[in-house]
Amino acid sequence: MKEDEKSFFRTCIKYCTIQNVQNHNNRGITPRTIIKMLSEFINYKRCWYLLEKWTNKGFYNYGVTMDLGWFEEEYFTGEYQEMYLEILGQAKARNIICEELADIEKKENMALIGINANTKVPINLDEIVKQINNRLNINVNESLEKTAAQLKQEYENKYLGRLL
Repeated sequence: MKEDEKSFFRTCIKYCTIQNVQNHNNRGITPRTIIKMLSEFINYKRCWYLLEKWTNKGFYNYGVTMDLGWFEEEYFTGEYQEMYLEILGQAKARNIICEELADIEKKENMALIGINANTKVPINLDEIVKQINNRLNINVNESLEKTAAQLKQEYENKYLGRLL
């Protein structure tokens, strides 16, 4: 495996696979985006060739367009599996460290302002109503008395341009 293939594979795995898992979504960076990012270093035709090679090896798949595909981690073998496991281990370690740092920072901030498990936070409903009135330009007390149909009609009249 050449160095450009290693770089492209690592970048694809890091941003197309592992970040999507950590962010709990399946949208985001695609191989197409990575090809554009690496265009100064690796020719796009070489990237397409590598995607085709990985498809033939059975661990990369796509629907209609090759550069909008996905990796199937369970089919990695040899060097590819080693690199994937290395990147996955680094990502897990980084994620654990970030979570621990966030917990420490949260505890420090809570200690600075004197919040603990026994602290009760008073809720000022009048202030909440005032904020809703100011920010959303809605009279909460009046809105509670109106029916949904009345509110819909007012919206249509005001924002959709219907006249009475």
